[in-house]
Amino acid sequence: MVGVRKMVDEDKYCVGILKQTFAVRRAIKKLEARLLDGHLHSCVLTGIKYGRQEQVLEELLELYALSERS
Repeated sequence: MVGVRKMVDEDKYCVGILKQTFAVRRAIKKLEARLLDGHLHSCVLTGIKYGRQEQVLEELLELYALSERS
């Protein structure tokens, strides 16, 4: 995001800035998908294994609600 901020500060062409913001969003979506996949395959399974089903479910519902606000 520092690069995008610099482009704005330097009054670069809007299309170039927008291309960069689109790229940032795609990268964040990919990162979120990888983090969620890792969480589901490790933390969630471990939580269920150790009897924390309610906590795990609440966290997943919270994440789902946050994702829907986007």
